[in-house]
Amino acid sequence: MRAAWSIPVASLSTLLLCLFLGRASTPPLPHQDLRFDGDRAFADLKDLVAKFGPRPAGGKRTREVAAWIRDRFEENGVDARVSSGNVRGEPVHNTIAMFPGKGDRFLVVLGHHDSVPSAPGAEDNASAVAALLGLARALKGRPLGLTVVLCATDAEETGGAGAELL
Repeated sequence: MRAAWSIPVASLSTLLLCLFLGRASTPPLPHQDLRFDGDRAFADLKDLVAKFGPRPAGGKRTREVAAWIRDRFEENGVDARVSSGNVRGEPVHNTIAMFPGKGDRFLVVLGHHDSVPSAPGAEDNASAVAALLGLARALKGRPLGLTVVLCATDAEETGGAGAELL
C-alpha cells in the first residue's frame, strides 16, 4: 500500500454500481484518473496507531478517535461530521464524509476505527481508516456519477453497532 495507484473514476463507479446497486441509472462521466497516495495513507495509519493505540469500543477514546478522523478529513478540505448515538445500550461514534454525485444512487464505503482491547489495531482496522482518508483526498472536487459516503464506524469489534447506527 506504499505506491500511488491510478483508477478511472467512471469505470470504478460503473463497476461498483453493477456489483452493488444493479444497473446504472445515470450516464457515466468522462474518464478521469483517480489518484490514491499509498505513502500518505500509510502515514495516516501510523499516526492513528501512534496517537491512540488500542481503541476498544464504548469508551471515551472512540469519541476522540472519531473526532481525530473528522479533523483529518477537514484538514484535506472535506466536510465531515461525527454522528453519535446508542445502539443496544452501547455508545457509538461514527465519522462520516459525503461526496454528492449526480443521480439518486449512493455508494457507502465503510471501515471501522475501533480495535480489540489488546492490540493497536493497525490492520484491524486503522488500515481501512487510512484508506478512507486517502479515498477522500482522491475524490475531493471530482464530479461523480453517484453520491459516495465514506464512514469510519465504531464498535465493529463488539457486533457492528456503528454500522447499525449508520
